[in-house]
Amino acid sequence: MWRTTGKCIVLRIAITLVGCSPVSQMLSAQVAATDLHFKKDISIGGNSVSNSEVWIKGARERAATSSPAGTLITLRQCDLKRTLTINEQTRSYLVTNDPQDESAAKAAAMFGGAPAPVSSGGTITQTTTLTDTGERKQISGYAARHLKSTVVVESSPKACSQVHQKYELDGWYADLAKESASCPQSLPPVNQGESCSDRIIVRHKGTAKPGYPLVENITL
Repeated sequence: MWRTTGKCIVLRIAITLVGCSPVSQMLSAQVAATDLHFKKDISIGGNSVSNSEVWIKGARERAATSSPAGTLITLRQCDLKRTLTINEQTRSYLVTNDPQDESAAKAAAMFGGAPAPVSSGGTITQTTTLTDTGERKQISGYAARHLKSTVVVESSPKACSQVHQKYELDGWYADLAKESASCPQSLPPVNQGESCSDRIIVRHKGTAKPGYPLVENITL
C-alpha cells in the first residue's frame, strides 16, 4: 500500500524513447497507426526498483513491468475506462474500472435526467490539485510543461477501507498522442481491503492541463 509514514519517500519516474530518433518519434506520434514505444524506470534514492517497457497506440497502453517480485502486464483501455492487470507467474488477471470522475458523473446525470447511481457502502475520494508552473522545455523531442500536483485521499465514515493519505507529484509532462488524452492521470492506486468495494470518486482542482509524465517525482 502507498502510505505516508514519518519519512519522506521520493519515487522518480523517467522514460526513454525506444526504436527511433526523438524527432521521428514526435512526427510518428501524429499518425494514429504508429505505436509509441518507450522504457520507464522507477527509482527510490537513485536505486532502481522496477522498470517497464511501454507501448501506446491510440487509446490503449500496454506496459510490461519487471521487479524483484516478478513481471506484471498492465493493459490500460482508456476507451473502455478500465485497466487489466495480468500476473504471468500465477496466470491470473484482474479487471479494474477507472475511478469515477465526479464532474463527469454529475454532467451525465443532468443530461440523462436521473440522479447519479449511489452504491451501498462507503466512498473513497481522491482530490487532485494541479498547478502549472509556466516552465517549458524540450524532452526527447516533446514540448514538456512543468506541473505540480497535490493528491489527498480520504475515506467516508462508512467506507470498508479507511484510507487517509496525502502525496505530491512534481514533474514534466507532454501530450504524446491525441487519443491517449482520454486516459485519466496515472496515480498510485487506492488500495482497498479484502472483500471491500468502496466507490472511488475523483475530484480535480485547478485549470492546468495534465499530460503524460516524462519525468516525475512522487513524494509520499
